Amino acid sequence: MRTNQNIGFALFGSHKIKIGGATQFNDKRIGNGTVQLLHKWAYAIGMQQETNLTISPEMLHFSPRFIFAGSFLHKYSVVIEPTLRYSFSNAKLLPSLSAKLKLPLMSGWHGVVALNFFDSASISFRYFNVQNRRRRRLFVTFSLAAASFPSFCIVYHNSNSDCHWIVQTDISMSQITPSLSYERRLSQQLRVALKLKLSYPSFLLESSIKIRTSMFTFEFCFVLCDNQEDIVKAFYSPLLSSRVSSPNLCSCTEAALIAAWRDVPLN
Repeated sequence: MRTNQNIGFALFGSHKIKIGGATQFNDKRIGNGTVQLLHKWAYAIGMQQETNLTISPEMLHFSPRFIFAGSFLHKYSVVIEPTLRYSFSNAKLLPSLSAKLKLPLMSGWHGVVALNFFDSASISFRYFNVQNRRRRRLFVTFSLAAASFPSFCIVYHNSNSDCHWIVQTDISMSQITPSLSYERRLSQQLRVALKLKLSYPSFLLESSIKIRTSMFTFEFCFVLCDNQEDIVKAFYSPLLSSRVSSPNLCSCTEAALIAAWRDVPLN
């Protein structure tokens, strides 16, 4: 169960304040919540600033965001976002810095170049197009985490009002993992999703069928492999990853893709 409440108001000039909070309870009746303060300020034509302060029981998140829109730089948009996270559990300070450049491409396509620095460095190239309710997105991400080897990820999304295709390939120093996902809406409250994933050189083949309704989700998984340990990891890894609620615990590629979906419209 999750509840949230938001309220926004204007101060003076172009200053706007938004205050929000959210609480949620899991199946074990353990609660968690966040409080958010957002300040927006357009101090010039095509130039604005957004300051976000989020407090949760695990972490404090502070992020000023500087946006230089297309009217300031002709057809381009630039976003600079330094971020500071403080973990209450281990008293650790996690700084990061991201910069994004949005530019128009041919025939309705737009491109975004994103750079992330400090603890998890990555560079992302994103291309997106929206025409006649059909959305097409291509994400190319190169990640270099501090505690792991470099990785390369390519994700292509093609969706409309009824179906959604995802083609993804993850390349690392140890394995190559292509995957294909398809989701279709059968009715207003019923969706069916199919997923196929192959890992090389372990030759671990994973497939799943997911049925989602307005209240319940049923998932059937099938794994084919000659190594018993890989089969156990295939079943338990999604269960463990689904319990991760803190955004800083995601991998660099996952964080880049989450930011890509959230920040595609830069202006």
